[in-house]
Amino acid sequence: MKWLLLILLPCAVFAQGNIPFGRMRAVGTQSGATCPLCGGSKIYSNLTSSDTGLFITDRLMWTNAANMSSSSGQLLFYTNGWTLVDRNGQVVQGADSLSPTPRSFDDLLYGGNNFAQNSIFIQNDTDSSLYTMIHTTLYDYNIDHGPLTVWLSKFKINSDSTISVIEKNIELINDTVEFLGITACKHANGRDWWVMIKNQFTTKSHLLLFTPDTIISDLIETPGAALFDEGALKVFSPNGNYYATYTSHGGGLRMYQFDRCAGSLSLMSIIPDPDNANSAGFGLSFSPSGRFLYFSNLEKVFRVDMQSNLQPSDVQLVYTYTPFMDSAFGYLNVFHVMELGGDGKIYINGSGGCRYYCTIDYPDEVNLANIGYHHFNFKIPFFNNHTLTNHVNYSLGQLPGSPCDTLGLTVGKLQIKAPQISIGSNPNNGNFSVNFTEQKISGVLDVYDLNGQVLHSEYVAPWSNTKQVNLQHQLSNGMYALRLSFGEQMGVIKFVVKK
Repeated sequence: MKWLLLILLPCAVFAQGNIPFGRMRAVGTQSGATCPLCGGSKIYSNLTSSDTGLFITDRLMWTNAANMSSSSGQLLFYTNGWTLVDRNGQVVQGADSLSPTPRSFDDLLYGGNNFAQNSIFIQNDTDSSLYTMIHTTLYDYNIDHGPLTVWLSKFKINSDSTISVIEKNIELINDTVEFLGITACKHANGRDWWVMIKNQFTTKSHLLLFTPDTIISDLIETPGAALFDEGALKVFSPNGNYYATYTSHGGGLRMYQFDRCAGSLSLMSIIPDPDNANSAGFGLSFSPSGRFLYFSNLEKVFRVDMQSNLQPSDVQLVYTYTPFMDSAFGYLNVFHVMELGGDGKIYINGSGGCRYYCTIDYPDEVNLANIGYHHFNFKIPFFNNHTLTNHVNYSLGQLPGSPCDTLGLTVGKLQIKAPQISIGSNPNNGNFSVNFTEQKISGVLDVYDLNGQVLHSEYVAPWSNTKQVNLQHQLSNGMYALRLSFGEQMGVIKFVVKK
């Protein structure tokens, strides 16, 4: 399975190489009078120095976004929580008016659902053409509670690549759930899905088990959860071992062990917000290996080592905000939400109307000084209104040896094996993207000359499947070899530099 890195601007699709299944990154902008600098329809290439294409349509996005892509990294469809849009930017027939709400749809002006993690897609592992979307009603600013209904819609990719609506807006949960927080994790059997949605006014969460033909719903205790958890993002670690939630609105950082067999949570620790003077912000992301958990409020980025005692003294300050302004609305851009990308980096977007992301290049680096934090360095062509694309680890297979590993699956069993490799442009000028099959362990990328001399080496994150290599100033014209090694398994590909 492949991820696809998506940036949705007015809306835009940013496909960086062959990034893994469903794992796009989305950013969105408001349009019209609220953002005169936003909007438009253009085709971009070479968005960064990589082999990158950017497809922008006039479909609007705001904070909420979700998508799926093919195993080759090709966009299939995406949503703003209100409509389902195909890869050509057209609303799928019958897939408008998703997430019905009693209020008028004011958010259509801004581009869809106004809170992150309010939509998510999962794929049917027994029929790869079937997809399920779980989504909520819109938040109503006139009332002091979150969405009242969680809906289910199903879609099918036909043999001619068109999309059909199987069913739409089927009521799944009738309850007040939190503003943010639909997330999912593969069951330990490697086929089914756990979907977690927090109730807003209790300490319980709705836990749903999706099997090929059944949905089992339960209301489970979320130990240590706040009664009113406003604006708390939720994430599973890529390996499925941990679940975490964070908000600086008072709930702090809560970390759990997750049992992929039973779907149960065990509280590990609660760490109050380290910066009590700051009253907003909810960035949250695990590192690729799951060892480090990063979180941020408006002005500070932190991390905690999951192998530590998980006490307030174990929290490390990654960066303190320095003023930055690139706003369509004329004010400073501060930290907003963060997400792990398909290249193993963590991306942090800015508050409304910003064209830049902060990046953490090596989130698994033990030495904090070597993580490679960059402050608003990654530029996109249009102003982003802090959209977060809701993704999970679609490549996580069964847990071998666990009591639930009883299906005898070969599909979904992610074993360490020789990676399949492709290069975005070949020949190239020495600056190119490398795309490869995911591995559950970290690896090493080496570049050799034809005499076997190592010219360049760099780390490859677990669960990643794309890497940008920039040797434009180091390599002269000629042929070279690139090797990817994961443990004892390796793959080699030749490439030509032609300037």
